[in-house]
Amino acid sequence: MRASASIKIAFAVILVLAAAPGCAAFNRSNTPLIAQVDEHLVPETTAMKIVASPLYVPAGALAGMLTGLIVTAIWRNTPALKSHLYELVPAFVLAFLAVWLVSLLTRPAADAELREG
Repeated sequence: MRASASIKIAFAVILVLAAAPGCAAFNRSNTPLIAQVDEHLVPETTAMKIVASPLYVPAGALAGMLTGLIVTAIWRNTPALKSHLYELVPAFVLAFLAVWLVSLLTRPAADAELREG
């Protein structure tokens, strides 16, 4: 029952963050690679869009997925850690921090800087 409650809380937090106005995950300026692909290399066939899909993953989201995967694997395979806390709780917290930090570090330049450059 503990795991189910943790998953429900994590899901609720994700929904609140995704619904927040100005959420970085939905801002095209946070994904400059997507903008370049959309502008120059948009495939026309569905098959090619599927092949190009890894280009559409923002750096912050990729960092969060990798962090969650690694933390879960380490936590689950370490008996001392596994006995104290369910592995998805620290994986979610650290993945969230990874998304936040990488998103801050890869933030695109302001519009004024882009026009000057």
